[in-house]
Amino acid sequence: MRIINILAGLFSLSLFATSVVAQETFKYESSSSDQKVYPADTYYEGEYYIDPNVIFSGVNMMDSVALDNAKLRVTYEARIVRDTTTRVRLKDRMITLIGNNWYKTFCYTAWRRSMWAMAPSSLEHKYHSLPGYNIALPIQMYRNLKSKTVRNVMMLPIGAKGGQSTYTESQPVFKWALKDTVKSIEGYNCQMAETEYAGRVWTVWFTPEISVDCGFWKFSGLPGLILEASDKSGDYSFMVSSIENTKEPISFYKTGRKEISRKDFRALEKDVYAHPNRYSRYPDVDEVITAGGRTFSVRPEQHVYMYNPIELK
Repeated sequence: MRIINILAGLFSLSLFATSVVAQETFKYESSSSDQKVYPADTYYEGEYYIDPNVIFSGVNMMDSVALDNAKLRVTYEARIVRDTTTRVRLKDRMITLIGNNWYKTFCYTAWRRSMWAMAPSSLEHKYHSLPGYNIALPIQMYRNLKSKTVRNVMMLPIGAKGGQSTYTESQPVFKWALKDTVKSIEGYNCQMAETEYAGRVWTVWFTPEISVDCGFWKFSGLPGLILEASDKSGDYSFMVSSIENTKEPISFYKTGRKEISRKDFRALEKDVYAHPNRYSRYPDVDEVITAGGRTFSVRPEQHVYMYNPIELK
């Protein structure tokens, strides 16, 4: 059964490939490596690894500009390995809004807070937090289809209110290898494609039955909506959970943004995760922590955030 009845006339129903090999329908099932809540903190040899709780309270979501009106909201279940030592997968949820000129992909927490900020008090209860879910991929990604640019708003765990940095880049060009393999996802005929980007090899499944340009994240160059995506290492996987018609703004929040280059952001990101004490409100204070039934006194320079970004290069 299809998730929704798509707006009539908006999407093409033509298939992209004529020679395909059938494959069983994929259904996501949680495995033993899934955990609803990440272990609060982990102490390894000589270093104290912290799961950074990126806070969005520094963003005034009422101070925004509407870039476009979304016609489609696509929700993905995300499983993300942020700590490559334990390989525990965090649970998150990603939202992609699709308009005529702009696409936006961002985490569920940012989406629900933006909706909560606009909702009347009688509807605020609809935009609740999800028990057992993490903020595993704190991004806001804006694709401008006309200018062929991508505006990246990245949330970093800097200070008490989190850190927000933004940079704009040309739309990346993806070299897709189309595969003669198909399967059904939620009733949609999907074809496999592979590409390499920013240090990761990606396998995606897209459906030409919803003829948008990829939709999800900053992917582009495929004649259909991506319903599933995963990288070869198994660190990042996304699976569609709902597709809905919508009439909501694709908004850019104007406050709390520091404009930098992509090169400078990458350098800042690496430094924040490797040396979080440099960005702490209390950089010279020891911390007594308990992990694994043992108590430790941890120097600020021993703090290391779990670092495994979606873009490695």
